[in-house]
Amino acid sequence: MTSAVPKSAPIRWYGLSIVALLLAWVGCYLPWIATKGAALSSNLPDLAEWMTLNPYGRGSALLTPLALRGVFGLIAVALANLTPLLTAPMVSTGRAVRWTVRVLALLIAIGLLPPFDFFRTSPDDPNYRQQFLITLLTCAGVLIAWRRPIRVLAVPAVILAIVCGGLGVLASVSAWAALKLQTGVGIGALLTLLALLTALVLMLIAARRKVVFS
Repeated sequence: MTSAVPKSAPIRWYGLSIVALLLAWVGCYLPWIATKGAALSSNLPDLAEWMTLNPYGRGSALLTPLALRGVFGLIAVALANLTPLLTAPMVSTGRAVRWTVRVLALLIAIGLLPPFDFFRTSPDDPNYRQQFLITLLTCAGVLIAWRRPIRVLAVPAVILAIVCGGLGVLASVSAWAALKLQTGVGIGALLTLLALLTALVLMLIAARRKVVFS
């Protein structure tokens, strides 16, 4: 005879996955590319921008910058769809925590906006247009999740974030190496990808424990 799994058990796993997603977000601001000169090391936003100036990143419809920036958007969408699990029985200040994470997800999306030059003088710049489109899609995903969260969407969002981050950092390392720079994967990329993988595992564990999805 198997013992029943407490209702709060899968919610705890989801709560831990939210913590892992927040760690992944923090990792985006640590160096993703490490070089011998610290001044040449770049976090995720800087790396995405640098790749738009590099011939390897500028070609192919800016695919590498798209993959790198997509990590931010996918983390935000995953967070927004998981926040309803931060309920009062699990967190004494559940409502405040839920809204804090929701607002953070929206701020992550807004942070993807291009510079004001896009709106004033450079509306046709493909790099800026890409940033603006990613911002719109991420904001839409976050706001929809506020109204009607679908927790199962967090799993493919995290999987896609892992794929985008991995491909983006590998393409970036190759581009830097083409410039005869000794580069490697930075601590930020490792932290983000490891945290995303951890979040994915935690969500899959929670799903196996029969939590009810909305």
